Amino acid sequence: MPREIDAAAVRARLDDVIAAMRREGCWDLERPSLAAFDDMGAFGTRTMAFPQWLRWVFVPNVEHLLAAGGPWPAGSQVAVQAAREGDSDEHVAALVPALSAFDALFASDEAVEDVVVRLRDAAQAQPGNGTAWASFAMALDAAGDEAGACAALASAIACGNAADDAYLRDRRVQLELIIRARGVRPPPPPPDARPDTAALDVLAAAMVYPELATGRTFFVRPTVRAPLGEIAFAVICVIVDGRALPIAIVEHVLGHTCLALTLTRAGDAPATFRRAQVTPEDARTAAEHLADWVRGGGPDPSALNPIEAALALRDALGPGWRLRAGGDAPAQVLLGEIGTTRLLPIRARAGGGVIVSMPDEELELATPAEFVEAGPLIVGALRRAQSETPPP
Repeated sequence: MPREIDAAAVRARLDDVIAAMRREGCWDLERPSLAAFDDMGAFGTRTMAFPQWLRWVFVPNVEHLLAAGGPWPAGSQVAVQAAREGDSDEHVAALVPALSAFDALFASDEAVEDVVVRLRDAAQAQPGNGTAWASFAMALDAAGDEAGACAALASAIACGNAADDAYLRDRRVQLELIIRARGVRPPPPPPDARPDTAALDVLAAAMVYPELATGRTFFVRPTVRAPLGEIAFAVICVIVDGRALPIAIVEHVLGHTCLALTLTRAGDAPATFRRAQVTPEDARTAAEHLADWVRGGGPDPSALNPIEAALALRDALGPGWRLRAGGDAPAQVLLGEIGTTRLLPIRARAGGGVIVSMPDEELELATPAEFVEAGPLIVGALRRAQSETPPP
């Protein structure tokens, strides 16, 4: 019999699909003509491209069902079609894990159990196939086996070749939080996700402080892994006035997992980084730094900080760029192009904001609004410098 449909779960899984579509450039698509919606066939195959069908048919239909409270379909096979389309389109292939998680909400318990067995056998037969492990993880997740799904996601991430790595790492963090809340130790993270678990260790240790346990929402944002074997880093964010502010970087430095925390500025002094090593056994030092920082006033939502600016630029530039904490006083983040010595220093500015050291000039940006205006100019200058650099 069909599984009971939880509208909140549908909303969450649809949001995951939309986020994946945005990451893969499958969201800002031209709307097909009105005629294209007539006799379009299953998944729109007769009159439009599959990403267009997702954007202009699938997502609006699910949004309508959420608003109306149903009626829900007896099943969903969108991920199956995405897998077919993904054979010739890597961007569509990257949507399969999120769509699989959506489809699983509408499968019967018996069907889910059968899928779990089949996908487990497929993953074990292809131990180096990250996509196979990701599919197995999604089936375990749908079956309610959070620990098994978390472990399977670790295997998918460790392979390094699964579609939509960012989604998998983010879901692994969510599952680890669920498991921790039960007082159970989660499966160990793969090397490329150690910063994610270390960031959760910091937040868990920080919850003993009254300043952090109430009135604030902290969360961990895993970042997309850079190519060429670069280990990913994680960011700790806090919600202030409805805005998510990145406040700390958790990264690997010389074989150790370390936290670099942006401290609030004191008067006209620029913000500084305070560092602490993070181990699975003891994250108290890093948590103490976080508590001290909040006692000192915490984040200033009206001011731009170096982590926020560097993350936005890295996202705009796309694969091939790495971010790491630089100098401590003032706080400095280095945005570097992998495979070159090119670095873009972004440091805290006295009185708030940042100074971006461009190849030919320095830009002083005090607020997020100023950064939004200058962002395209910075990205354009970096891309020009990229094209003008002779090959090694």
